[in-house]
Amino acid sequence: MHINQEWELSPDIVSAKLRWLAILAGCFSAVFGVTAFGAPFLILGAAIQPRARTTGRWLMWLGALLLSLIVVPFGTGAVFEGAKRLGRDNWSFTIFPLFVVSTALVYWCDIALVVEALRLKRNKWARGSLDWLVWIAAIVLSTWCVWQDLDTARAYQRLNGLRIDLILTTVGLDTLIFCFDVALIIHAIKSRLTA
Repeated sequence: MHINQEWELSPDIVSAKLRWLAILAGCFSAVFGVTAFGAPFLILGAAIQPRARTTGRWLMWLGALLLSLIVVPFGTGAVFEGAKRLGRDNWSFTIFPLFVVSTALVYWCDIALVVEALRLKRNKWARGSLDWLVWIAAIVLSTWCVWQDLDTARAYQRLNGLRIDLILTTVGLDTLIFCFDVALIIHAIKSRLTA
């Protein structure tokens, strides 16, 4: 059996359509610039998921969640603001369509990932040949968390403790990434035990 046919028939593999949707959502999110830091992880997870079945899916979910934390509030706001300014300036003709497409793709991808997760009846721990790429992504995310924590602590001190939202945002992101790291460790242990 051809390997692509095997992938599409396996219930552990996210459909090619959903993976391409995730890649498109991640690519179009470049309109948000560096704030769309979840996009590379969504794209990487979608690209390697057939060869990193469990961890690739988790990376897709984490990337989609991190991307949605930016796109849902800011993208939705940009779309509504752009709709009000439609036709009044050049922004509405050049950048506005990109915000609309990017926001719509992220919403669509989120909904499709939730539907796919609900469809998945079992949680099989499958080892993949590209799990190591997910580990590299986890190391990058964890390193970013440490850097962000130090930067947030300095900003909090400069503001004399007036911005508790900085700390809460950082703790929230750290918690998500810590849970991802713990899930990867549990996955690795279970994979070794079942091998």
